[in-house]
Amino acid sequence: MLVLITGCQDEDVIDTAPEPTPDAPLHDAEQDMAATCAPSPCCGDGLCTVPDESCKSCPGDCGECGCCVSQTVAGCGNDIVEMCVCGSGAPDAEFCCTGQWDLTCVEDVLAQGCGTCDCCTAHDGIGGCLDQAISDCVCAQDPGCCSDGWSATCVGEVTTLGCGTC
Repeated sequence: MLVLITGCQDEDVIDTAPEPTPDAPLHDAEQDMAATCAPSPCCGDGLCTVPDESCKSCPGDCGECGCCVSQTVAGCGNDIVEMCVCGSGAPDAEFCCTGQWDLTCVEDVLAQGCGTCDCCTAHDGIGGCLDQAISDCVCAQDPGCCSDGWSATCVGEVTTLGCGTC
């Protein structure tokens, strides 16, 4: 059986599963990630292959974009924040929108007044969060949240440690 699945970054997925037999179950293309793209790689194959895919073009494979986390691609998925950071005149700011949204860009979101990375949003490389009381409470019990970056674990600890609600 030849199954043609469309929607693979404007390419087609070709699944060449064998014809079902009485002793073999029907093939389920949704569950079989062995389907190959023509050409490979493609959005939907379960792999994030930069530069062909990104959080913008294929969030299912690469994860959601965010301005408070570094990305392997240019931009962060929010046009207003991107324009603010990239047009700020900060050193290397233009690279954020033409090269890669790296940790410097994440820091510029706050430093240039382009947005916030609140206590209920993970943001790597920036310790703590904007609500000082919540930040102090979480960091008192998990110092890494203030020294290493406000991770998804820190976001969860806002509620589990009784510091606030997310």
